[in-house]
Amino acid sequence: MEIIPVIDLQGGIVVHARRGDRARYQPLVTPFAARPDPIAVIDGLLAFQPFSTFYIADLDAIAGGAAQHAVINTLLARYPQARFWIDGGFAQRHHVAPYAARSGLDVVLGSESQISLAAYNDLCAVLSPSHTVLSLDRRGATLLGCAELFAASQLWPARIIHMNLERVGAGEGPDWHGLEQLRVAAPAAALYAAGGVRDDADLALLAGRGIAGVLVATALHDGRVTCAQLTPAA
Repeated sequence: MEIIPVIDLQGGIVVHARRGDRARYQPLVTPFAARPDPIAVIDGLLAFQPFSTFYIADLDAIAGGAAQHAVINTLLARYPQARFWIDGGFAQRHHVAPYAARSGLDVVLGSESQISLAAYNDLCAVLSPSHTVLSLDRRGATLLGCAELFAASQLWPARIIHMNLERVGAGEGPDWHGLEQLRVAAPAAALYAAGGVRDDADLALLAGRGIAGVLVATALHDGRVTCAQLTPAA
């Protein structure tokens, strides 16, 4: 099972995400870096473990503000050995255009940002399926964004993130019920869990259930997820 550190970018720095309440996010405090600069944080994480993939959430763009292209381009250039999953609140073709043909990255399409199935299909038309990840976002039991997308498994790519914002940074454990719903809907998909991972025991349970990967932030930075349990994909 792959462990994917999450880098939440807001105003050019890394912030600590909690329960999806983005207006209250604070600069990240982590043992891996002395400051919440994205390069410092990623350097520290790579010194801790040779992660192969990082998830970059451009929170400014997701909230409808200016995309942080300069910061993300700097990261792509600095870490050519890594792969980046970029979530930039992509809703229209011109939003995704700066990343559509870039090497070293995959584009994350979040249901939260999709206004219709037609708009989602329009984005998929300009993206390579092998470089597309779908994030099915919810807050608790509430589906976020295009609700029809949650029932349109025939339109899903091969990699699916189950993102429960209510559990992000909350330390309440993964959303097992939501994960199982997606497993039933798309048994052949590679399923990634996001939100709620508490410790190594949760990682072991997720791996035992065939989860392909986990997006982790809080439990990684506060030490509850340990180096001994981290096994990034080769």
